[in-house]
Amino acid sequence: MLIIPQEGSKTFELKIPNVFVALAVLGAVLTVALLVVGGSSYIQARQLERSFTTSEREKALLITQVEVVRELAEDLSRLQKTNQQLHTILGESVGLDPVEVVARDSRSEGVYISYIDRLRWGRLKSLPTMWPVSGAVIRGFGELPGTVIDTPRGSLVRASGSGWVRQAHFDVHLGALISIDHGNGLVTDYGYNSHLLVVEGDHVEKGQTIALSGFSGNAPGPALYFAVRENGEFRDPLSYRLWM
Repeated sequence: MLIIPQEGSKTFELKIPNVFVALAVLGAVLTVALLVVGGSSYIQARQLERSFTTSEREKALLITQVEVVRELAEDLSRLQKTNQQLHTILGESVGLDPVEVVARDSRSEGVYISYIDRLRWGRLKSLPTMWPVSGAVIRGFGELPGTVIDTPRGSLVRASGSGWVRQAHFDVHLGALISIDHGNGLVTDYGYNSHLLVVEGDHVEKGQTIALSGFSGNAPGPALYFAVRENGEFRDPLSYRLWM
């Protein structure tokens, strides 16, 4: 290698061994190779990061879908139990007359329609199949004309079926009492309440809050007295219950 300065200065000659040249070339090649490998690794890392993010999103979506499927399965199980109850009830109704004529009521449809036939004809709205409060039955039908349901004071008491409020007053034995006429001789009673939220003559829908449970009358404790009368006779409320 020659080094020639400007303006006629002395020329220098520099000799580089071939080994150094080869090492320099090898180093350049290795540097380029490392840059290529590093760039490829960086691109692969970014792709893996994007794939991981996508997988996490799909995992979260899958978990949500599993929860939805689980809830649907629980709903289906409840519906199957209700359907089984309906089949059991309707299976026992074979041979019953569909309509039995009795004395007319001012709020009824003119003829008495039994509980079984209401189920047959799909009249579930006025049928007291909804349990009025959440709680265990502490006194069943037979000990009393109705049932006593253990529930904390102040619990929401809901109408078991739609109908008209026939009574909303204080009874010596049943305390603050509500009676709902569901038409065609079907009446439900709700006693032991602390506060009544409806008055006589009101129309209530199935599931509507009508009172707050309490400890009035001869209640054994904070509870709700619930009774069903069909065509003047007391019936076991548990035989009507289809859902909470």
